[in-house]
Amino acid sequence: MLKKYRFRRFLSYFLIIIIPFLVFGVSYLSSINKELRSDTANDARVSLHAVRDNLELVLNNATQHQNLFASNPRFILSLQKLLRQQNMNYDDGVMLNAINAFLYSTVNSRNYLKSIYIYIDGCTRYLSSSDGLLSTDTHTDESWFAQYTSAPGEQNLWVTKRAYQPSRFWPASEIITVFLRLRTAHGVIAVNIDPARFGSILDSAQTHAEQILYILNEDGTLLFSNTNGEKLLASLRALPAFADSGEEVRPLTLDGQKYLYQSLEFSDYHLTLVSMIHQRAAYSLSNNFLMLFFWIAVACTCAAFVISYLITRHNFQQINSILHAFDTGDAPAPARRRGISPNEYDVILQNIVQMYIHSNQLKLELAERKLQQKNAEMAALQMQINPHFLFNTLQTLDMEAVRGIGPENRISWAIGELSHILQYALGDPQTPVALADELRYLRSYSNIQAYRYDEKYTLHYLVDESLYGVPVFRMLLQPLLENSLYHGVKPKEGHSDVWLQIHREGDSIRFRMIDNGVGISAQRLAEIRGGMDGGRNIGLPNVNQRLVLQYGPASALHIASREGLGTVISFRIPLAENDGPVSSFSAMR
Repeated sequence: MLKKYRFRRFLSYFLIIIIPFLVFGVSYLSSINKELRSDTANDARVSLHAVRDNLELVLNNATQHQNLFASNPRFILSLQKLLRQQNMNYDDGVMLNAINAFLYSTVNSRNYLKSIYIYIDGCTRYLSSSDGLLSTDTHTDESWFAQYTSAPGEQNLWVTKRAYQPSRFWPASEIITVFLRLRTAHGVIAVNIDPARFGSILDSAQTHAEQILYILNEDGTLLFSNTNGEKLLASLRALPAFADSGEEVRPLTLDGQKYLYQSLEFSDYHLTLVSMIHQRAAYSLSNNFLMLFFWIAVACTCAAFVISYLITRHNFQQINSILHAFDTGDAPAPARRRGISPNEYDVILQNIVQMYIHSNQLKLELAERKLQQKNAEMAALQMQINPHFLFNTLQTLDMEAVRGIGPENRISWAIGELSHILQYALGDPQTPVALADELRYLRSYSNIQAYRYDEKYTLHYLVDESLYGVPVFRMLLQPLLENSLYHGVKPKEGHSDVWLQIHREGDSIRFRMIDNGVGISAQRLAEIRGGMDGGRNIGLPNVNQRLVLQYGPASALHIASREGLGTVISFRIPLAENDGPVSSFSAMR
């Protein structure tokens, strides 16, 4: 019992503490996550625009050279002679030196550029910013030429990754090459970019310590990545295709890890820029709050347990002290908590218990007197039989004998019925009788009344036979029939009907006495209802008081009547659990 109440109290205190905290925590966490997602999107957008700006500077080198040749046709003519091994004049040499100087200054000014190649279709040589004139057949770096010659003719600009080997003594490495076709001649400018050095530019564009930046070409091939991206690539099997996310970040799962990514299309060069960040890193502040929330919840749980334990123990100490006081009759000593004196509620409770004990004896004596008074009232009420009935009956019998009407056994029959009524009415009022006995008494009473009224009415019995054994007190139904006869049947012209209905209704028995007599006016009905607690009339108030005393206020009489239609008097009494099963009604006359 103690554990059960302790658990209930703990649950109550825990919910009181945790629900507001939980509502606040969920709302605050939702707000933080929304703000973090917005910050992640903004940071990714800033990084991607910075990468795009730097990448545009790199790729513009090829465009500048293209514009140079487009604006100076003599550069193209001089270069064609040189690459085709034709004789050049002095002016052609000057132009070639200018081209070499321009290429050399461009590469040296940007550390991420390895070299720039210029090639014109149909030539056997090409111009390199680092090595001068090189043969397309014998030079070790030949993969660029194969990629150029295999590219579709309508493709003017593309970026790809390839193997780069500057000489036979150097191992091959990966390099990014930007191909841009010449506009004034059939040829190409190839700008070779060191991916490692360009990756340092991507590192400087990071807005978060764990941000990953990628640059992919139109085929989905990874061209550049920052340092974080290289670390991730070591554990990934492959990169997925990134859809354009616009201004929002989108979720992505790679090898079981959850990321948030945002992509940006660099349509001028057919590139895709991608920013990724691990979801754990993006929501690190939210995760810290979750951990704090968890430990606060643990603290609240412990606090609720300690408070419920102390309060429950104190309350049970008070209960035990009160129970002991009830058993012994001594005033209970205030229950003390360890190191704490009783509070004002303890003092009030002890005073209430002490007052109860002092007045308990007086209440017991008063209850005994009320019980004795109730028994006396019930006995007195049961003895209040209407003397007019006996007087009128004897008078009727005397008149019958004087006039000598009817056979002699008719008088004997009436006297026998009267004797049965007197014997039943004078029985022990404290001893209950079966409903069947009460009905036999009522039948005798009705027979005599029918004889007196010259068969002016008929009493119909609609009684559930399974209720015959139900115990009731004596003289329960006779006053109801008497009221119907005197106030409903007698004043009416012609024959009348009275119905007694007794049946089960839930866990109780419903009694109804119904007549189709003259009825009662509304004013008179109000007077009768107002005098049910006592007054000049004896019959119905007698039964009403006995019902209330025996079964409680719920069993009081209810009277309903309509003038010219009839009257219904009803009440109900509780039904014992061991009564027999319900059976169909029996109609008795």
